[in-house]
Amino acid sequence: MKTPSYSETYIIPYVNKGPKTVYRHGMKESGALNLPISVVAGELGMPTTDIAERNEGSHGDDMDYVNRRFKEPWGWTRDSMAEVMAAGKAAIDWDNKWHPPGTKQLANGRMHGIGFSFNKQWQADPNAEFFPSTAVVSIPRIDGTAKLIGRHADGGWNSETSWCQIVADELGMKYEDVECRPFDYPGFDLKQGSGSSGLVSMSPALVRAARRCRQRLLELATEEISGMRPAFPGLTPDDLDVKDSVVFEKANPENSLSVYRVVQLFWEWHEPAIGTSASLKHDIEGADRALMRQVHFVEVEVDTETGEVIVTKVVNVNDVGKCVTPESVRAQQYGGAWMGIGNSRNEAVYYDPQTGVKLNDNLIDYKWFSMNDIQGPMEQIIVETGMGYGPYGICGCSEAVGATMATCTSDAIYNAIGKRITSFPTTPDKVLKALGKA
Repeated sequence: MKTPSYSETYIIPYVNKGPKTVYRHGMKESGALNLPISVVAGELGMPTTDIAERNEGSHGDDMDYVNRRFKEPWGWTRDSMAEVMAAGKAAIDWDNKWHPPGTKQLANGRMHGIGFSFNKQWQADPNAEFFPSTAVVSIPRIDGTAKLIGRHADGGWNSETSWCQIVADELGMKYEDVECRPFDYPGFDLKQGSGSSGLVSMSPALVRAARRCRQRLLELATEEISGMRPAFPGLTPDDLDVKDSVVFEKANPENSLSVYRVVQLFWEWHEPAIGTSASLKHDIEGADRALMRQVHFVEVEVDTETGEVIVTKVVNVNDVGKCVTPESVRAQQYGGAWMGIGNSRNEAVYYDPQTGVKLNDNLIDYKWFSMNDIQGPMEQIIVETGMGYGPYGICGCSEAVGATMATCTSDAIYNAIGKRITSFPTTPDKVLKALGKA
C-alpha cells in the first residue's frame, strides 16, 4: 500500500489453549490489509474496490514512483492491479451488483451482498537464499530421455509436471521425453516445501541444469570421441539446435538425428549437469517490491432470520507472471478459495470453558467447508504480466489465495446487512448479534 500513515501491530499472546481456528499464516498480513480498507470504504459509502485502487502502492510509495524506480529499468509497462481488477470485476459483474450496504433484498427474502479482498502476489526474493535448491539433468544412453533428479517434498502441488515442462522447454525435448526421478541421488534437493515461493525458488536450478545439459549435448554431437566420427562433422555447437527431441543443423534442418540416437552413438559417459537455485537475475534492486497483484470476489445471500450466510459465487484472479501449468494454478486458486472462505465463514475450534478440553477435535465436528457449502459457480482467472523475478517472469500462487480470502465474507456480509463483523469466523450467531437479534 502507498498509505504512509497506516501501520499495524502484530501481537502474539501465549495462552494455555490452542488456536481458535486453522488458517494460513498469511492471514495476519491479508486480514490487516483488507479489514481496514473495508471499514474505510463503508464509512465513506464507497465500493471497497475503489479504496483498494486508490491505495495501490508498495512500501508506502505510490505506483508512479514504483514504476519509474523498479519497473521501467526492466522494460515492464503493464499494470497488474488494473488488469486483475478489470478481469475480476467483469467476471463477478461488480459494477452492476455492488450497492450501498444493507439496501438490496432479494425475492427470496434474503439480503444480497458482494465482497472483495486483494493483496500483492506473493513471491520469493530472488536475492535471498531461504530455500536453496539443487537439480540435476542427465540424458543417459539407456533410453535417451532426460532425467530430472532432485529429492523433494510431495504435498500435492503437481510440481513435477511444471518441472518437467521447464526442463523440456530448455532442452528442446518433448515433454514426454523428460522424467522426474525424485528419489535418486539424495544429495540434490528441490525445496518444493517452500509453498507459494516454491517454483520461484527452484526454477533457476532447473533452468541452469537444463541449459548446461543442452550445451553439453551439442558439444558432444560435434566432438570426436574416442576416435569416433562425430554425429555432425565439421559443425560447432552454435550451428545446431534441438527441438522436439531432435538435434538438427540450423542451416539445413534435414541434417538431423534424434537425441536418443546422438547419445546412443556418442554419449558413452558424461558428468551430470547440475543447477543451483541462485537467481538468474543477480542483485535485483527492489526485489522485495512484488509488482503483481491478486483480487478475489465473493457473492452471498444472508438470511436475517437465521443468520445463515450462503455463498453463491466466487471469482479468483491471480497475476502469476507466467503460468507454466494452468491446471496447477487453477487448482491452487480453487483449493485456496475453499480454505479461505471456510476460515472466514465457519471454521472454529471450541473448548469447554471449565476444563479447557477441545470439543471438536475431529473432521466431523470441526466444520470445514465441503463441496455443498458454495452454492454457485467458482471462476478462476489467470493473468500473466511477466513481472516476476523468476525465470520467464514467474512468481507463485498457492497459499496466497487462502490467506487473502480469509476476510472476504466479512466484507460481503457488511454489504448485505450494513452491520460490521470483524470477529472470525462469521458464524450465524455473530450475524444475528450484529443485527440485534441475539
